[in-house]
Amino acid sequence: MRKGTLTGIALLVLAVCMAGGFLYALNASRPPVVDAETRCPALPLRGGLTLILVDSTSALSPESARALRAHVKMALADIPGFGEVRVGALSGGAGSRGKAVAARPGESRLLWLLTRCAPERVDEANPLIRNRDKLAAAWISDFESPVLRAVGRARSRAESADSRIVAALRMAAAQSEFGERSGKRRVILASDLIERNGEWGLDQPEASWPEPADIAARFFAESQAGDRGNNDWSEVEITAFVLPRPAAALPGRAERREEWWRAFFSALGAEGRIVPL
Repeated sequence: MRKGTLTGIALLVLAVCMAGGFLYALNASRPPVVDAETRCPALPLRGGLTLILVDSTSALSPESARALRAHVKMALADIPGFGEVRVGALSGGAGSRGKAVAARPGESRLLWLLTRCAPERVDEANPLIRNRDKLAAAWISDFESPVLRAVGRARSRAESADSRIVAALRMAAAQSEFGERSGKRRVILASDLIERNGEWGLDQPEASWPEPADIAARFFAESQAGDRGNNDWSEVEITAFVLPRPAAALPGRAERREEWWRAFFSALGAEGRIVPL
């Protein structure tokens, strides 16, 4: 066979391989089919899970609501494409609409207000087949705005005598199959961090406070078999935005209370930080 013929065949094979590779890459870069309501892919999620939990037993002033909205908006900017976000109201979410999850006797309720997955990010999309302006608009209309509205719906204007924050955290992780998720797992908690559950409370004298490690042990022990990996809180990022309370209500205990929660998050194996609103 002539040299020119061999060269032509080689070039043809190379062209076919390049075309096949290009088509494969093009197909692989297409966004997956998503659910019409949640915007989440039908395939297993790889973008991680963020739980945004607003303690509805704590009154949220307009100023605190605006500050919380700003912090949540900043956190959403770090969500990867198709990462899932769930917004819930702890302890019933008075005045909100959503699906209430029944608690065990004596426990608070958890009200899920929204499940939404982020659309494809502009910086992650293939510019050859995706319009950046449309992606940016979809990020706001289909993801950021609905999440922020749900956070606003979880707001409470009245205090409650019962505030079972620890139990609600456990329920939220269980109901969302928290332990089974791949990718980054985050919890954003907006609360005054004053636990009151009938057994112990952080509004009581410090001498009566239980050890954070003991509560963390109970947290895991009370996870049922159906909690689907709820015992795995390693590498979970917890950010607690502390809602302000009148100084006269709990004089001199704010710092100690925050120290207690930091120790509790650490005993869970999570990385926790506390940010005053």
